[in-house]
Amino acid sequence: MKPSPKGSLKQNIVETFFQKQTTAWSILIFSLVLTALAWYIADHAVEKRISERLHFQSLDLVTAIKKRMLEYEMVLHSGIGLFKASSEVTRDEWKTFVENIEIQKFFPGIQGIGFSLMVPPDQKEKHEKEIQAEGFPHFKINPKGERDMYSSIVFLEPFDWRNQRAFGYDMYSQATRRAAMERARDTGEAAISGRVTLVQETDKDVQYGFLLYLPLYQKGKPVNSVKERRASLIGFVYSPFRIKDLMSGILLAGQGDISFELYDSNSPSPKTVLYNHENTGRLLYGDKNLKPRYDDLQKITIGGRVWSIYLYAKPGFSSSSEKSQPLIVAFGGILVDVLLFFIILSISRRKKLAESIANEMTSELQEKTQELARSNDQLEQFVYTVSHDLKSPLVTSMGFIGIINDLARKGEYEKALEKLDKVVVANQRMGQLINDLLELSRVGRVDLEKKTLDMNVLIGNLCKEKEKELKGKNITLICEENFPDIYGNGSRVLQIFENLLSNAMKYGKNSKEGSKISIGSEEKKNEVVFYMSDNGIGIAKEFHEKIFGLFQRLDNSGEGTGIGLAITKKAVEFHGGRIWLESKQGEGTTFYVAFPTVEKSNEVH
Repeated sequence: MKPSPKGSLKQNIVETFFQKQTTAWSILIFSLVLTALAWYIADHAVEKRISERLHFQSLDLVTAIKKRMLEYEMVLHSGIGLFKASSEVTRDEWKTFVENIEIQKFFPGIQGIGFSLMVPPDQKEKHEKEIQAEGFPHFKINPKGERDMYSSIVFLEPFDWRNQRAFGYDMYSQATRRAAMERARDTGEAAISGRVTLVQETDKDVQYGFLLYLPLYQKGKPVNSVKERRASLIGFVYSPFRIKDLMSGILLAGQGDISFELYDSNSPSPKTVLYNHENTGRLLYGDKNLKPRYDDLQKITIGGRVWSIYLYAKPGFSSSSEKSQPLIVAFGGILVDVLLFFIILSISRRKKLAESIANEMTSELQEKTQELARSNDQLEQFVYTVSHDLKSPLVTSMGFIGIINDLARKGEYEKALEKLDKVVVANQRMGQLINDLLELSRVGRVDLEKKTLDMNVLIGNLCKEKEKELKGKNITLICEENFPDIYGNGSRVLQIFENLLSNAMKYGKNSKEGSKISIGSEEKKNEVVFYMSDNGIGIAKEFHEKIFGLFQRLDNSGEGTGIGLAITKKAVEFHGGRIWLESKQGEGTTFYVAFPTVEKSNEVH
């Protein structure tokens, strides 16, 4: 008997193994277990995907509510600006101001824009007579009664039949309203009241409401402490809101299969419900019998008050294709198991190459889908931020243009010219923002000439120019010598150092020791690191990365567009470099800019 060829014994053992019927049944049972596991994983993956989609939509809803309330707060800031820009605001000026904002068209849900004056008890009678003399003979502060302090709604536009019901109302007499007014007074910031029923309500279509307050202080009086703010308070620019009207249209396109409940509390309960999107008396939150399959709870703080948003999916939220995916996985798996069973019985040793390829394609598709979703989120945030920053000066311009028009009709041209300055400033700010955005878009997109740059000349000329601006400002600028050359575009590199030096001059102030700004460099193996240090206010650690993003400012002064450092970072990266900072609050800031050496740059190019 001839010996078996090498390998034939191993082949025979494998063939014998697959020819056994018990092997086929064992593999069938094992594959069915795997199919059940695949169904379980697919079912949970679908559930997770639907829950995550609802969660993202709840975040969209939170963003939409925040955006809407921030826009309304900016309207009130415009009213504060009107008082600060005028020696005296008349009833006609207030009416013109509100009419030109067109709140019914651009700001749904807002009941009006008003001004409430704080009235001490000894001034109450005098105040009532002054308003009566304006053509309101029956005017009285209401409700009646003696109190330590009164407030009086003096202006409220549009002055229609509904808002006339609130004319002269003492909001300070009611506990919920008073709490918000006192919070706004003591903090100097916008404050929202708790849930109330507005005095404008009638017996029909009664809605819950709330009020948004901004404090108005006396000109020239200090407001650095709670005591000073209380002493300087004049009154409040405010707006009443009917919650159903406010929430109308708040859900974005494509969100028709979700609904939500809004609660005026950190702990939702039927006693704190503010709004039910379904407009029914049935609340789903906390009801075990009515609990939806997919829901999400978000907390949002607006005007110093916490709202709870309970978002839930309606039956049509998950599509039939999503629901059927686990069943398809199970049915397809069983079919494959049975086919595999018969293939094994017929001694087929084909592997599941197709399954591996399908999994790989699915994984790649999921990664691409996630990248697209992240890009869409970034685009939406960018569009919202740009629209908000552009809308602020636009709202201001609209209000003042109306006043100018009204003053011009009356022949009060000097006052009209004073208001015109405000319009010019607002439009200049909007123009600067647009120019900076265009500049940001051009960095890296336009082919620019690059060459070896003498940084001693470039930085030296910049320092000489800035030293002229710093005369008499107690700021010392120290520019080192012997800067190494780099390879790049002269105008872009100059723009980088101009932006950093301008920021150092603005935020590097130190009133005790005098401000010091230093510019130096250090050569390393493959790069040249320039640094710019100041001994100023410093930058908190949590802003070290954010500060290079769009619309990031270190203070609320309103100066600048919040785009300068974004342009700087993009220009640095255009040269193959990197930028970072080191800083501690109160101890100064150092910005570092690293460029490739001339030799390294020539290797690349």
